[in-house]
Amino acid sequence: MPVTLLADRPNEYEVYFSRMMLDHAIDEVHLADFAQLRPLPKNNGNNSVRFFRIPVATASNVQAVTEGVLVSAARKLVFEFVTVPLSQWFDFVQVSDLVNDTEFNDTGEACSTQFGEEAALWYDQQIRDRTVRANSPSATVALSTLTGPYGLFKRYVGGATTLATLDAITTSASALAIKNLIQATTTLRINKAPKVKNGPAKGSYAAVISPHGQSDLFLDTNNTAFVQADAFSHGGKQIRSGWVDNLYGIGFFLTTNPFIENLAQGEGVYSNLNVNTLAAGANIYTCTVTGKDAFGATALQGNTPWSPQVMVNGKPDKYDVIGQYVNFSWKAYAGWEVLNPLFGITLRHKSQWNL
Repeated sequence: MPVTLLADRPNEYEVYFSRMMLDHAIDEVHLADFAQLRPLPKNNGNNSVRFFRIPVATASNVQAVTEGVLVSAARKLVFEFVTVPLSQWFDFVQVSDLVNDTEFNDTGEACSTQFGEEAALWYDQQIRDRTVRANSPSATVALSTLTGPYGLFKRYVGGATTLATLDAITTSASALAIKNLIQATTTLRINKAPKVKNGPAKGSYAAVISPHGQSDLFLDTNNTAFVQADAFSHGGKQIRSGWVDNLYGIGFFLTTNPFIENLAQGEGVYSNLNVNTLAAGANIYTCTVTGKDAFGATALQGNTPWSPQVMVNGKPDKYDVIGQYVNFSWKAYAGWEVLNPLFGITLRHKSQWNL
């Protein structure tokens, strides 16, 4: 007996479009949380921002005085400074007027979401790339021998002193361990770096680590305290996005936008070779350990990368005389720089997460 099937009446059926958007991948970024942020006022005749600081105190400046003898020897006080130049950046999406008038999903709403995420990722990347410059002080290279711009102070796990010697270590000693973070924060204390002043890391130094480095810390057999603290200390409360834990005077934060190097491509050059082993030629990741004012950022007031304003323009003009396009965009006039190389550390390491 004949039976009418769906295949017999295809013209009566259509795909149902769900208005619920699926979750998409979003980066975790935190370097801007620890940057000294200063907006540039509008209409003030400026195209750069200069940050100042008082020189480090020196005990030898204090002199003995003899009763009845006039003091005539004075000294100068000259402020140290770092100048951050600004440059223009933008993001731009264009659709036709027909798409704008008939679309099922709202392009403007999607642009607002994506522009915000891209601005945050891009801003984090600009700070990140400046902190890992090859031109940086280290245990074997004094800051006084270098000429800026600098990266942050360089450290390497496993007792290595250069990227090459770290690359040559092929054992678990080249992976991140809690003692490496303790050594890094000890270096910051020796350098008299001020601690973070707000947020979950308030009163501590902050370590921004990759998932690869976090895995190594969890697997560190000498670090059961870290695993226990992460598992039990929060008491079921909501953990702030990206915050892993506070331990040993260090606030741990997760980033999915770490700097990755490979010896073959050179120090300070981002690598996408994706070699996830401990062998020579493997990925070398950077964990950023920082206090306050290690790096800074600025942007023209009103439309900043940390709060981008989406501009929508769909009106006819001399270039689009009948209004055939709708434009969604944002722009910023911004800059970034390392302010004090000794107040932050780029800690290079391999990872055994994939072994």
